[in-house]
Amino acid sequence: PRSMIALITTTPSHDTTELKKFVTHVREAIEDLEVPGDEFVGFLGSQTILVDSVEESSTTVTKIDLIVLPLALCVLMYVVQSWRMVIIPIINVATCLLSSFAMMYGITMFTVKAPSFVPSVMEAMVIALSIDYSLFLLTRYRFEVLTNNRRGSYAVREAVYHAGEVVF
Repeated sequence: PRSMIALITTTPSHDTTELKKFVTHVREAIEDLEVPGDEFVGFLGSQTILVDSVEESSTTVTKIDLIVLPLALCVLMYVVQSWRMVIIPIINVATCLLSSFAMMYGITMFTVKAPSFVPSVMEAMVIALSIDYSLFLLTRYRFEVLTNNRRGSYAVREAVYHAGEVVF
């Protein structure tokens, strides 16, 4: 059996867009080769793993956005039984996403560039925490209104007092 190894070295870089172009080009070139059935030509290494992991994390976050967020909002609406209260977590998610991405942009302008998977992780964390904490606070608020007959700011104060320890 014949064997051959070719070594391609690249300099580590956080710019995954250029690296992705390179990895895609090499993979396409490998596919264009006419390789006999008993031989294998592959491309692997830490740089290819980085490109694949970034691509997979982006795909996963897209699935989260399309499936998990609507499902979580439906569960939240079922639990609190008010579409008006579900508007609060939506505004919360939008505000948190906007402010966290603005802060990250400011930080990366003056320091090192963040890896490309960071926005995906930030988005998933903001959505998860916003929905989770909204569920705690809004269910406690609903409990105060329905069970203890408290209204307005008194019900909000009691909800924050009892459920706020978990959130804050």
